[in-house]
Amino acid sequence: MSKLKSSAAWLSVAGFLRIGTQFLILLSAVQLVGPQAGAAYAIAIAITSPIFALADLSLRNIFLTYRLDLGISTYVIIRLIALFTAGVIALVVGVLTNFPLLLLMLLAAVRSADSLADLALTPVLKNGHVERSAFNIGANALTTLVVTAIAMFLTSSLEAALGASLLVSIAFLILALRDFYSFGRVTEAGDGRQSHPFRETVGVALSGLKTGTAYTVYSFAIQLPIYYLGANGTDAEVLTYTVLAYAPTGLQIIYASITQAVLVNRGWRDAILQPSSTEEIARKKRKFWVSLLSASAIVSALFLPATVYLVEFLGRAYAPIEWWEPLPIAAAIFILPFASVNSMRMMVQNSYGQLLAINLSGLIAGLFVLWLIYDTPSILSAALVLFSTLFCRVFGGWLVAARSERSEE
Repeated sequence: MSKLKSSAAWLSVAGFLRIGTQFLILLSAVQLVGPQAGAAYAIAIAITSPIFALADLSLRNIFLTYRLDLGISTYVIIRLIALFTAGVIALVVGVLTNFPLLLLMLLAAVRSADSLADLALTPVLKNGHVERSAFNIGANALTTLVVTAIAMFLTSSLEAALGASLLVSIAFLILALRDFYSFGRVTEAGDGRQSHPFRETVGVALSGLKTGTAYTVYSFAIQLPIYYLGANGTDAEVLTYTVLAYAPTGLQIIYASITQAVLVNRGWRDAILQPSSTEEIARKKRKFWVSLLSASAIVSALFLPATVYLVEFLGRAYAPIEWWEPLPIAAAIFILPFASVNSMRMMVQNSYGQLLAINLSGLIAGLFVLWLIYDTPSILSAALVLFSTLFCRVFGGWLVAARSERSEE
């Protein structure tokens, strides 16, 4: 349990630094370049997130759980092909939506470099060197924040700042490769050489496509409010909603880090795969669950007063809000552990078809609510879309879990 806590802590800090850096770059763009640049950055992230969720193909999680003797080079080739495809898709989307192409492609390049670095660090993580992986991610985030802020201050250009960020990402990709050769060459997946037939490589790619599609659907669903406000609202509303939405996004990053720690810990993987485990394991699982729920309850309770004060503090570039407008986001924060634990169980069991079905139901729910409130763009409307997506995802997870328990009986 102590090893799980240590791994979760390292990965949570790294994930929090990454999402925190993104948040602070947004605030810096508003202050140093202008509200329009800040809104463009938020929309660019919303556009690229689903595309690169698909390109990632969740290969990190598959490498941690797949029981085949495939070297990391197989995963790198699959990801390179996927990233190239994602770049082409981002370019096409930018052309079709008349979005600034340079901004979009620079952000796509940064995401590609970070994605390759994450994959290079996966064998390091699997070998138990969690702190090395976490340090690379966290240091990358902090360096990116400093470099982009300086670049924006000197040039008043978001594109120049992202260009500088790309150089940082490339540098940390090189450091990730160094860590791979030092700490990650011997893993449960093999000795770095591909020794299985082509059909097993195809199996990895197809598994990645399933889970990548599942996460793409979910990523698209939670970005719906930003697409909605970007098309129908003002830059101030886009910025305000984005600031508010970083709370559940940051919490999701932490839960995803905990999931990664569970996947690395073979004892916990087996405990999740075997519900009829010992009473001691069952007690630890209950404690783990209560901890997640308590953390979400605390964050949810603090969210309303903190965000209302934050928006007022940030100034005129952000749309003013009433205390009740972020209520759906606070409710979404509270139910996040349910969605995260269900996703964790399905990932450990490689039940990516179920995960895709649940995420599709969340997308449909979000689109339905969006259709109902489309003519009244506001922070509250956007927050309701987010909550409906997460609620449907949680409800779907409950149904799947109940069905699994009945089949086991």
